[in-house]
Amino acid sequence: MVTNKTLAGIAVGATLLVGGGAVDMVPVSLPTEQWFQYHVSDYKGTWTETTATGTVEHIQEVPNFSDDNGDGLISYSFATNKKGKKVYTQIPEVAYEKLGKKDGGKFNADYPSIDKITVAEAILEGLMPNIAEASIARLSTGTWAGGASASSQTIPITISAGSNAVLVVTWRSTQTGNHDLTSISYNGNSMGTVKQSVTPPGNALETYTLFLGTTDGSAHNIVINYSPNDSGVGTWTSYSGVDQTGFDNTNYTTGTSNGNITKSVTVNTTGSWITSVTADADVGNFTAISGLVSFGASPGNAFDSNGATSTGSQSATINRPSGTRDWLWSIFVLKASAAPINTTNNGCHGELHGQWYCQQ
Repeated sequence: MVTNKTLAGIAVGATLLVGGGAVDMVPVSLPTEQWFQYHVSDYKGTWTETTATGTVEHIQEVPNFSDDNGDGLISYSFATNKKGKKVYTQIPEVAYEKLGKKDGGKFNADYPSIDKITVAEAILEGLMPNIAEASIARLSTGTWAGGASASSQTIPITISAGSNAVLVVTWRSTQTGNHDLTSISYNGNSMGTVKQSVTPPGNALETYTLFLGTTDGSAHNIVINYSPNDSGVGTWTSYSGVDQTGFDNTNYTTGTSNGNITKSVTVNTTGSWITSVTADADVGNFTAISGLVSFGASPGNAFDSNGATSTGSQSATINRPSGTRDWLWSIFVLKASAAPINTTNNGCHGELHGQWYCQQ
């Protein structure tokens, strides 16, 4: 394990990169030169060295990486780009172990028979944790009951405090015949874009979404306006840590059948979650069969992957026990929000995925 002395031995003077000094992006396949591991309690941003001529204060060039899994260990590697600037990359402990658990180990010196570019790509791309994409989490979920037919309907809900949040709402009209949901909003922000909708001969079924940014944990209203008068019941669910620019993917299916219903959606981005909601004109209570877990309750159901899912085509099955009228199943792939860029970590310029570019 690297000690303070070892960290001091590899540190050099650092200069904050701003303006024209910003570093260009370096490919992940940049050859790894050495790798190290240290305990978070050993980290020092600065330290003083006493020499024969006086004292010298050193600035730690190795970034103060976050403990990615709570074990107190930080594993990292570094390489040098074509401009001579060091690129420090946090790697998971399993990558450090795969490299031989040797502090200061070098590809050329310790593994001369291994193609260093290929190994670097495998470790940094395949094993390095995506810190940002691991941050998606459920916030709150709930349902509301219908009321008397009217020109508007107000539903107070409380979403737990969080950042980079998204709200998904599924709605079912309680009135048959002609209806029109003219607008829906949360806390004064319009959810006017219908992500998925179906209008059967009787009750209408619709799904709406809204990217919320930061939520404060206080009660706010969902307000629905109708013309002519109507009323509706529904389910809502919310998540934090979600990319606010849009979904990774969406899909939906409608039908009238009972029994198992299977649908696939393509996940494009590592670390994404799948979430979905159902609405049923017969007020059905769907249950999860495979691929997703259920939470929430009738008159609509919420299902999600309860964690990051693999990329590629992902299949899920839910069950509708009974009913004869239409149902709607809306599926969303939540992409993790981007980690903020930190430009003040010991003079290093931070990029995504634990990579830091440091001026020598």
